Amino acid sequence: MSDPTTCLTCPHCGEVLDRVDMPRELAWDNPIQHVCFNDDCSYFVAGWDWMWERYGNRVSYRYRVVDEKTGRNSPLMVWSRDAIKDRIIPENDH
Repeated sequence: MSDPTTCLTCPHCGEVLDRVDMPRELAWDNPIQHVCFNDDCSYFVAGWDWMWERYGNRVSYRYRVVDEKTGRNSPLMVWSRDAIKDRIIPENDH
């Protein structure tokens, strides 16, 4: 597990990533992942147009770290601004 005094941040906006208890179908090998939920993040904002222009889908993506030990990251596809936000682990539960 990472040092609790060190927070993972988004390389696109600098915001601290939230810990998320991912749904099983999105969890890969690790149900606890770190996600940028900054709605003003350039990665998230640009994703709407990028996905529409290339795939004709009204979705975007958020930056996420799949494995905090290795730093492995992957886009997290989202269908709305609020998608997956209900899975954020409250600070006091870390």
